[in-house]
Amino acid sequence: MKKSTNKTLNVPNLRFKEFKGEWGEKKLEAIASNKSGKYNPQNATGFIKCIELEHLASETGRLLGFIDGSQSGSIKNVFNKGDILFGKLRPYLKKYLQAPFNGVCSSEIWVLKGEDISNDFLYWIVQTNSFIDLANQSSGSKMPRADWSIVENGIFSFPSRPEQEKITSFLSLIDEKIHTQSKIIAQLKSLMQSLREKLFKQKIRFKDNDGGNFPNWEMKKLGDLASNPFRYKAKTKFKNYGI
Repeated sequence: MKKSTNKTLNVPNLRFKEFKGEWGEKKLEAIASNKSGKYNPQNATGFIKCIELEHLASETGRLLGFIDGSQSGSIKNVFNKGDILFGKLRPYLKKYLQAPFNGVCSSEIWVLKGEDISNDFLYWIVQTNSFIDLANQSSGSKMPRADWSIVENGIFSFPSRPEQEKITSFLSLIDEKIHTQSKIIAQLKSLMQSLREKLFKQKIRFKDNDGGNFPNWEMKKLGDLASNPFRYKAKTKFKNYGI
């Protein structure tokens, strides 16, 4: 924060250069709500996408799946595309999502809507340490639940709508790059595992520098190739394993 002679100005140190002035500062209850409609599957007339807690990935904001809410046996919360979902049960798991479609969700999931702030900006607020710390001031020990009466009284800063859009666009771009790189890493890990199995089963063989074949592999006991300084009796059975 930058300081004046009279007070501390609510101005971020890191900022896009085209924006000036102070950010607003209000309780969360004044800039967002967790009110949502209710869905009763007994009155269902057809298929509806339903998100349960297990469909929210921890800390990534990714959706893992959904079920048919009309086949569920409990009252659900209604959400619209773009709303922010946050798992209030065991909030330390950091399960959040910006809804990619209209649907319903578990009553253990808050449906948050921005008021003075956009839903896009609210999505990044729920990922901050400030929000998570408030959510973790929960009730219950084995199955703790976040308390909205605590979270809604948290003080949060927010900029003008144009600056909100600039920030969310920038962070979303980084998030998408992380997601893309994560998929590439997962694919490479799968490829490495497949190649490792084929190499050690000799389904794939390299050529030497002259383009010829390397000598045939030998079969020996593991005890002849490596030693076990601890020599636990429980492990001696492996010393005769063929390698």
